[in-house]
This record gives sequence, C-alpha cells and structure tokens, in this order.
Amino acid sequence: MITCPGGMVVTVVIEQSVYSKWTKIFLGGTKENLKNIFLLVSYVLSIPPSDAYVERVFSIMNQKWSKERDRCKVELIKLELQISLNFEENCSDFIEKIKLDENLLKAISKNQKYSFKTK
Repeated sequence: MITCPGGMVVTVVIEQSVYSKWTKIFLGGTKENLKNIFLLVSYVLSIPPSDAYVERVFSIMNQKWSKERDRCKVELIKLELQISLNFEENCSDFIEKIKLDENLLKAISKNQKYSFKTK
C-alpha cells in the first residue's frame, strides 16, 4: 500500500510469475513437508507452454539438412543443431574466448575430451 499526498491510500498489486510464487513457498517451508509437492511442481513447470521451441528446432534442422547437404551424417546435423541452439556468441567472440582458455587449448592439442569446468 502506498499513501499518496493528501492522505489517499492506494493498494498496488504487483504480478508475480507462477515460478516466483512457488519459489517463495518452497523457501519458506521445510524440505520434509514439501518434498512431494516440490517434485510435482518441478515436473509441471518443466512442461513448455507451447511447441514453438520444437518447431524452431525442426525449422533449423530443415535449413541445415537441405537438398544440397543430403549426404551429411545424422551426427553432423545433430552437432550443428546443438551449436546453433546453445551458443549465442558470434564466431569472432567465440574464437577470442577459446584463445583465453589455456586448459581448453591444452585439451584440444592432446585430443582429450573437455571434461573440466571453469568459473
């Protein structure tokens, strides 16, 4: 509630997302009491509200797997999709980022799998 000049009191309602409301509930309760409802809410909130993302993935896949590239292996198209959907950086920024990561460069030169995390 906000008191305006002149004494008028106004109630302000701030809309919160469903996610924010459930977060408040879980932070205020105990783990034992809310364990089952947490699992249920986590499952329900993980369901996408539309299939737009899936349609986007198929659209990008169709662009990458065109008539000109019909001999590409499934693995190549899969990797290209993962890169295009999971990286927001452009090529120049990505190259500069890699150049600064000495551990990654060592792993690449030794042909090792990159299994360590950086902060």
